[in-house]
Amino acid sequence: DQINIRLAYQNFEESRISRNFEDSLRNTRKEKVDAYSFNIDALKKKSEKHEIYYGIEGIFNQVESRGESWNIASLERTSLQSRYPDSDWYSAAIYVSDKYNFSSKWILHTAARFNWYGLNSSFDTSLFSLPFNEASLNHSALNGSIGLVHQASSNFTQSFNFSTGFRAPNVDDMGKIFDSEPSAIVVPNPDLEEEYAFNFDYKVEKRFA
Repeated sequence: DQINIRLAYQNFEESRISRNFEDSLRNTRKEKVDAYSFNIDALKKKSEKHEIYYGIEGIFNQVESRGESWNIASLERTSLQSRYPDSDWYSAAIYVSDKYNFSSKWILHTAARFNWYGLNSSFDTSLFSLPFNEASLNHSALNGSIGLVHQASSNFTQSFNFSTGFRAPNVDDMGKIFDSEPSAIVVPNPDLEEEYAFNFDYKVEKRFA
């Protein structure tokens, strides 16, 4: 009965420039990201009491990271380890949500979402060695929720909801390389997997006036 289609593109750049006091070396790390996405949302009214929402989503992020050290006295420029590996991050999902009004007092919400995502990264090992020069992830996750709303009267409502969720690792989680302090470095972890969450909540709402 109703459909929304969204196409989006973003291009943004971020840089970090650092130089110690009275030091001639200025370090610059720069990241560029091209982000593409599309989303199709649809609504079907089965009846006055029953509505179904469903759709698909796709996301693709292309990350480019560079590092450079510049001697502001001699004007000499040298390579510096980038903060992130050059990476492609992508995600695709299909989802459905069902809303059913049993009566004017009871409403049932159910939803499910299947998500597939991946990440391919290429590391520059010319400045220091790693046990790998490429890393990739390819996982999927199924999540859902069920909720019940009871509106006993116009001033008293209670609801129950149980849901699951997940967070997919991104380029920063898996691939960041960074000198956190002298003689210490953050190294990438190519074996990360998604994080899961399980949530239950109960709400009571009472209006006194």
